[in-house]
Amino acid sequence: MPQPALTIDDGLDEALRRPENALLRDFFAYWQGKRRNGRLPARSDIEPTEIPLLLPNIFLVDVVAGARPRFRFRLVGTMIVSMEFEMTNAYLDELVAGVDATPMGRQYLDATAGRVYLRRQRLDWRDRGYINYDVLLLPLADDGETINMLFGLVAYHRA
Repeated sequence: MPQPALTIDDGLDEALRRPENALLRDFFAYWQGKRRNGRLPARSDIEPTEIPLLLPNIFLVDVVAGARPRFRFRLVGTMIVSMEFEMTNAYLDELVAGVDATPMGRQYLDATAGRVYLRRQRLDWRDRGYINYDVLLLPLADDGETINMLFGLVAYHRA
């Protein structure tokens, strides 16, 4: 079953041009460089040795098909684990209560439908205050069309 056309939100290009978004810009450019003839890259197209500076902030998510897709974290970078917690092999809906009603849940569903945009959120800790972070989720498809994984990057902003 073919997926809807890829939609990249208008504001993404402008957001990626900001100096504080260099990691996100490099991540997006890498993914774009892996696309061929308008097709989505596959997981096998991603070569970690090509993006060593991005690896601590990267995560991979399996899209588990069903009446409502589920999202299982396959790989979570060391920066994400140190800022949040280890979530490898966990499902998003097990980690975040009511995730479908959140901007986070919406972004995962949107990315699975081929919509790409930057989500800014505030991460609150009880003992450490808060930090703003941006998440970019990019679709991957083994056959170039049917999205079966999400390739994500989290950029944390201390200010």
